[in-house]
Amino acid sequence: MKQKNSRWLVVLIGINALLLTAVVMHLVELPQAQAQTARTGSSAGGEYLLLPGKIPAQSGEVVWIVDVNNHLLANCIYNRNRREIQFSEFLDLKEAYESFLIPSAPVLPEPAPGGVQ
Repeated sequence: MKQKNSRWLVVLIGINALLLTAVVMHLVELPQAQAQTARTGSSAGGEYLLLPGKIPAQSGEVVWIVDVNNHLLANCIYNRNRREIQFSEFLDLKEAYESFLIPSAPVLPEPAPGGVQ
């Protein structure tokens, strides 16, 4: 009989501890998460854009990192065989974009009035 009473006592103590924990958690304010705010001169989103991907020719994954404010691109590759992360040099996206621009067509003079002579 004594063993049965001690089991009930342990169960009741456990329930009381759980209720006490619930009351304390309700009364204590947890810190709220704050979203990143837009800064002057930056986009409405964050400063970095991360794009995950896989490289078929290698055994690993890649994460492309775009610095939105400075227009830079970098990547980091996780090499499973070596168990290491390899970072690339930064690529200036402004320079890369300007190198792919098609030069504008030359402006032709207007034809003389009266048609071709």
